Amino acid sequence: MKYYNEYIEKAHCNALEKGFYDDKTIPLEDRFFLIQTEIGECGEAWRSDRWAQKEDVERYEEHYNDLVEEDGEICYFISYIKSTVQDELADVMIRLFDIAGFLGIRIDKEYQISIIPRETFFGNLSNIQRLVFKLLDKIKNNIWNEWAAFHFFSIFRYIEEFAVMQEIELYKHIDLKMQHNKTREHKHGKKM
Repeated sequence: MKYYNEYIEKAHCNALEKGFYDDKTIPLEDRFFLIQTEIGECGEAWRSDRWAQKEDVERYEEHYNDLVEEDGEICYFISYIKSTVQDELADVMIRLFDIAGFLGIRIDKEYQISIIPRETFFGNLSNIQRLVFKLLDKIKNNIWNEWAAFHFFSIFRYIEEFAVMQEIELYKHIDLKMQHNKTREHKHGKKM
């Protein structure tokens, strides 16, 4: 479970550095909305059949320093990896890790859960979305304290299983996206 906590810390620290928590008045629901947008973007990438090709990912990993432009922009990432199914699914996890960090969640044990992945891509995305709504509902109603780690763990595991079904190297893409996000401007150039 150590790696969950490492990713939670990295994602939340990056979000703090990039200004996503500068405005303390943004409600938690709006922060969860950002997760929903990433799920929608993942579905859109799937509908458009945008997948990162393995050889492009490997080239990016091998030649990262050579691919960075003078202004810090990584055009290769933007051209070949960004906005693909893998990239957007990584964004979903990064947003979840960030929210967990914001809430002070630590996952210190492995919970027993049963994951029954469905065969369809959108069925899985809607299940992920449903789990996120359930988590938000528990947090809003202040009944999440003792179960928060369990709910986050459940969502993480479900997405991991989903990634396996889609043959996505999830943590490779999370690492790539986090590396790319470090080069981006304040709030990634967005309002929130």
